[in-house]
Amino acid sequence: MSQKQSEHGPQWQRTATGILAIAALIFGGTRFALTIGDQGINGIMIRVGMVLGAIWLAMPNLKRFTRTQTVGVFLVLVAVLVFIASRPNLGRVVVALVVIGTVTNWGLKWLSRLFPTRP
Repeated sequence: MSQKQSEHGPQWQRTATGILAIAALIFGGTRFALTIGDQGINGIMIRVGMVLGAIWLAMPNLKRFTRTQTVGVFLVLVAVLVFIASRPNLGRVVVALVVIGTVTNWGLKWLSRLFPTRP
């Protein structure tokens, strides 16, 4: 059997991500509306559903990204997004670390152009 292929890869991956996003949103939203159980878990499910929905919408571009970058970078990015969605207070710390790392990287690149190494 051949799987249906789009120009960006197997269609089942995008479909599965969309189904998981909708399921998480419905589960979290229903529990939140009916005030069933711990409200923290309901909020986490809603946030995870929104992150998966965003990944579902960006899936064709992410497929192109994984062709040019390593799969490890993609997996780390998804893990960080899910982690930030489940713990928003730690998200600020992660964003601050990313900004500091980016500025440091740009500074080091600028310094390497200013003072090139000699062989």
